[in-house]
Amino acid sequence: MTGVRCLGLARSGRALLALLIAGLVPLASPQGGELAAERPQVQLNAGVVGLLNRASNSWRYGGEYRFSPLGPWRLRPALGAVVAENDARYYFVGLRRDSPFPVAGS
Repeated sequence: MTGVRCLGLARSGRALLALLIAGLVPLASPQGGELAAERPQVQLNAGVVGLLNRASNSWRYGGEYRFSPLGPWRLRPALGAVVAENDARYYFVGLRRDSPFPVAGS
């Protein structure tokens, strides 16, 4: 049983590393910030659920596609999915709006 759990963790680690690398690719984009903010975006994420409850099989992975902003409020249609190791799935569709976060000294 321990070997099976270790194998599962190794697979999870490789999947997490692949997601993190894929998520960093847009940061290397040579285009300017304003132009990049107007393009469609792919968001990849990974995390742990039930951390405080010490749940087993608690890794979850997700992806989201955000379309280009629309209208004067710059609403961005989005759709995505989240999958957990215990075969739980969550699909969603929605509208998002990016708001700049004030940074001191800018």
